[in-house]
Amino acid sequence: MIEYFKRKFRKRELKKTFKEYGSEIKKFPLKDYGPVEYAQWLHPFEKPQKITDSNVAFYENLTREGGMVIDIGAHTGDTTVPMALSVGKKGLVIG
Repeated sequence: MIEYFKRKFRKRELKKTFKEYGSEIKKFPLKDYGPVEYAQWLHPFEKPQKITDSNVAFYENLTREGGMVIDIGAHTGDTTVPMALSVGKKGLVIG
């Protein structure tokens, strides 16, 4: 229980300080699209993201080639990338 409060206090203290964080390029091999690169934000509270074929397939079931998708609350774009792949080059994704 004490550890919980220590983590919570540390998180609150980190949020009070402004710091710019970089990014790191991650590469994900997708069956239908080949290697896809994604810039992973290096903020300490950001969890590692992964883009998979099933992520893209989920959005392909919701939209079509050339369609439009809006990603409300895009944050780092880990959902925006699979959306963009699902609508293709003629489609539009707004994040």
